[in-house]
Amino acid sequence: MIKFKIIYPILLSIFFITWILLIVSYASYWYRYENKLSQTTLKFKHDRVHESLPGGGHIKYSWTYQGREEQAILRASVSFAILSWIFTTICLVLVALHLFDILHKIPLLPMRYIAKFLPLIPLACSILALLICLGFNRAVQRDCQNTLGSNSVSCDLSWYHSFVGHGEMDSWHPDVGWVVTVFTSAFLLAASVISIGFASFEAAVSA
Repeated sequence: MIKFKIIYPILLSIFFITWILLIVSYASYWYRYENKLSQTTLKFKHDRVHESLPGGGHIKYSWTYQGREEQAILRASVSFAILSWIFTTICLVLVALHLFDILHKIPLLPMRYIAKFLPLIPLACSILALLICLGFNRAVQRDCQNTLGSNSVSCDLSWYHSFVGHGEMDSWHPDVGWVVTVFTSAFLLAASVISIGFASFEAAVSA
């Protein structure tokens, strides 16, 4: 196996960037709907909906309809993003311990193999966060139908049927939180390839 000392600072940098991005994803809105006719914008987060009104006003509320399925979807996505952040933190610590030649001194556990393959876990969590959020639009529609009735015209809007799209007077698409999580997945994929393919996590004398 090729062993380059430069690999570990690179891994440390990737994990640190990912760590920051996952914090941003937690703090940001994950979905956005804009209506040009009413001049309103809806932004959705795991714990609230933010509605921007004409004239610069805004209101915040917990969910769009009473069913709360939309909130359950976003909470599940953010929960996996948090899990990804936790495991990314562990990866960050393990790489730092290796750089200080401490990792191999930890007894009982095969730390070099744990450090090597652990990035796959935050990667999986990050991807799951993205995939779960794809069901957001349908969740809002189900909440609408449960509140207003399945035959309500209000529950058959275009944006309930696709994750990204636009009409003559409106548009809908993922917001900062989801987009940032795409980047974290890419960084974690790169980290996984580097860690599994090139990093040995052996003692400094043999690395």
